[in-house]
Amino acid sequence: MLQLGPVYLNVLDLPRLSQFYQEIVGLSVLSRTKAQIVLGIQADQRPLVILQQATQEDRQTAGLYHLAILAPTRLALSEVLHHLVQCGVALEGGADHGYSEALYFHDLEGNGIEIYRDKPQKQWDVRSDGRIIGVTEELAAQEICDMISQAPEPFFLPQGTKMGHVHLAVGDALASSKRYQALLDMQEKHQYAKASWIASGSYHHHLAFNQWQQRHTVHQDKQAGLSKIGFVSDQAAELLAIASRAPKLGFQIKHQTTRQLQLLDTDGIAIQIDYQH
Repeated sequence: MLQLGPVYLNVLDLPRLSQFYQEIVGLSVLSRTKAQIVLGIQADQRPLVILQQATQEDRQTAGLYHLAILAPTRLALSEVLHHLVQCGVALEGGADHGYSEALYFHDLEGNGIEIYRDKPQKQWDVRSDGRIIGVTEELAAQEICDMISQAPEPFFLPQGTKMGHVHLAVGDALASSKRYQALLDMQEKHQYAKASWIASGSYHHHLAFNQWQQRHTVHQDKQAGLSKIGFVSDQAAELLAIASRAPKLGFQIKHQTTRQLQLLDTDGIAIQIDYQH
């Protein structure tokens, strides 16, 4: 079963961004080298964001729209909201998407971040064909805020937090969506305004694509921003199946072993699939 893994970011100021993801986002350093810092949930030893040194600035190419961290409960989202407000973070908004409640902001180098919680699945608008309709309505921010009086200090995202989905800014959203659906055996769950949301199983989306920012330029390796999207599979045969489909769909195979597959799409966006049994 394929699952979303960590998001790799190329950053210009590695120490400063590491501090941000610890003190503001609430992640812990799981490991570090001179060139890379792995941040995640200490209790689970689950990596969520891996920071690497960029060698060139962001060129507004295809790449990350936002990474989305899934909090395990609404109470956890309340703690996040209190903490962000206490830290003076400029929230860019919040939304009720029908299936989730979400907060949006950016890191110090402009990478989009969403932290959200899923509503119970019985509250989702699931259609007979499996599509899951998303909306953008006002977040019940005061109700969420009133769940607690203040965030715990020191603040860490709780056990059970994971990477929920990744939203990409690309040149042709529908073409990218179809390509990734075929590659990763996912299905389109929702489509709206030159954007597409896809997932495996009964989830609302693991990947999303939009062309709202008209990013037609191919992403460059080592530029600031998205480095690659990580996936994890517990089936070695799944890596082989994906590798066999990749060239026919326009993906380049950059690296392949029995335990890891690295691919590059036509927008220059990289994905890495690791076999973990």
